[in-house]
Amino acid sequence: MADLAQKLVPIATSMLDPGETLIGCCIATVQRTFSGGMVAVAVSPTRMITQALDRRFRPSGEAIAFPPERIARVSVENGVGGSVSIPSLIMDAVSVTVDISDIDGRRLRLMMMGSGGQVQHDGIAALLGYLDRPSATG
Repeated sequence: MADLAQKLVPIATSMLDPGETLIGCCIATVQRTFSGGMVAVAVSPTRMITQALDRRFRPSGEAIAFPPERIARVSVENGVGGSVSIPSLIMDAVSVTVDISDIDGRRLRLMMMGSGGQVQHDGIAALLGYLDRPSATG
């Protein structure tokens, strides 16, 4: 399989507006009640953008942007949460779950694994830095 950065960075860059800078990008799993899927997450200085991906790692549907003024709520959990067990301790070290809602009521629950190499680590750090700004939490 090709390096994640070689596949992900062109997709993330295509989600940006002309002149917009890519700070970081990563892959996340979207969790829904009875389904889920994979999304590319791109972070710029002014917004976070998600793009659904199909099984062949191609963009599917419209990208969704989350500029800071549209974010109503953010919750970040490290790992799987719940009771402490050996699997949860392992997951705590390698996964992050971000639950984000916008002012229109749209909600995304993103689970990101840190095992995708440098681009994944940098993308998660960029996303968490973006969401940690005071203007990104309403």
